Amino acid sequence: MATKISVIVPVYNTEKYLDECLQSILSQTFQEFEILAVDDGSIDGSAQIIQNYVQKYPKIVRAFFQENSGQSSARNLALRNAKGEYISFVDSDDFIGPQFLEQLYETAEKKSSDMVICNYTKVSEDGKKRKVFDVNFVEGEVRIPSYTACNRLIRKEMLDKYQIFFKEGVICEDIPFILKIEAVAKNIKTVSMASYYYRTNPKSTTSSYGRKNYKMEQLPVDAMKEAVEFCKKNSRNLSYDWLEFLVCRIWTSLVFDIGKECDPNVQKNMCKEVNHFMGAYFPDCVENAYVKISKFKNISKVQKVGTWIFVQSYRLHALYPAMKLYSLLWK
Repeated sequence: MATKISVIVPVYNTEKYLDECLQSILSQTFQEFEILAVDDGSIDGSAQIIQNYVQKYPKIVRAFFQENSGQSSARNLALRNAKGEYISFVDSDDFIGPQFLEQLYETAEKKSSDMVICNYTKVSEDGKKRKVFDVNFVEGEVRIPSYTACNRLIRKEMLDKYQIFFKEGVICEDIPFILKIEAVAKNIKTVSMASYYYRTNPKSTTSSYGRKNYKMEQLPVDAMKEAVEFCKKNSRNLSYDWLEFLVCRIWTSLVFDIGKECDPNVQKNMCKEVNHFMGAYFPDCVENAYVKISKFKNISKVQKVGTWIFVQSYRLHALYPAMKLYSLLWK
């Protein structure tokens, strides 16, 4: 059986959910895939569960084991060993619907697409559906991308050509990774299905943003610099103005949502670094037409106003006061 898709599953202490995750992949209507399960130094029973699946499905499941190095390291290890024409990421506390791979693969093949993106469904810890997220915002001739690596299929040949990997040792590593792909992928397509099920796991990295006191070295400042340099050199899809707008949206989220929970010294240094970043790459972002509140009719007011506030705060050298005010208002 040919390997069309490599499904990469980074695993860290998710024995409670891992069976459901792997079973959902094995139950796909599309069967020309391999599973690369990477145990990232788990101290629960996850490694044994993976071994059990390798023994039961030796032609499908491939196991890798490493000392705890983070999700990015686990994903990168699998990327270097993947045999499929396409890559799909499934986090080990999530699961997918039975037609997830089939619909993404058929769209990629029919449309000669380097990346196909779908919506996702947020579920509770016990797997009950909570909300469907439409991440494929399109207005006129533009599409505002999402930055979740798991809700998509990506052509491996493109990743190999441009040597696109995850930045290790930082949070929000999906963002620079996806931004690079957005710059170079041919014929990006979206589908309306929402059969990627993202679990609200209180122990996951994403769910614990509000409880973590991040250090400066964990913030993806250097990763964003690398991503922008990559886009400037290689982009076939992103004009300067559009890249500037996307970066402003990214920093809006990181500064106000991630930064508000950091130690005050980290907050100050983060704002200082972002100011330097914007001054070096996008010093005139306040003039960007896409940032104007009136530009998009259908995007949420929160997103429109948030990006505008970020840009104005940068212009007035007031990012730190704006962050502190946001922290007080959204405790």
